[in-house]
Amino acid sequence: MLKKPSRSAALQAVTGNSTGDGRVVFRTAEGWWSRKIDEAAVADTPEAAAALLAEAQKDADQAQLIVDPYLIEVARTDAGLIATRNREAIRAQGGPTIDVPGASTPVAA
Repeated sequence: MLKKPSRSAALQAVTGNSTGDGRVVFRTAEGWWSRKIDEAAVADTPEAAAALLAEAQKDADQAQLIVDPYLIEVARTDAGLIATRNREAIRAQGGPTIDVPGASTPVAA
């Protein structure tokens, strides 16, 4: 179970899904996309969050690198950056929370 951090100072990051493989990605401070939430750019004001989302939306609309970018609440912990909501924590960890039938079965050529 996730330990819930204080919500007094909400930090936000941008997430979406890669158009290449559908995996969850996070926008970095350098303007790239990473599968690691620890590499996500973090906004500490609503204005900074809006700016992050606007840049991410360009990657969706113009470059078509990702789909459906949106803001998520994150927190800094001793273990690193974490998503504060269960849904986003599952996505950040690579989800799903159940075994997917055939997911580890190699595809025959």
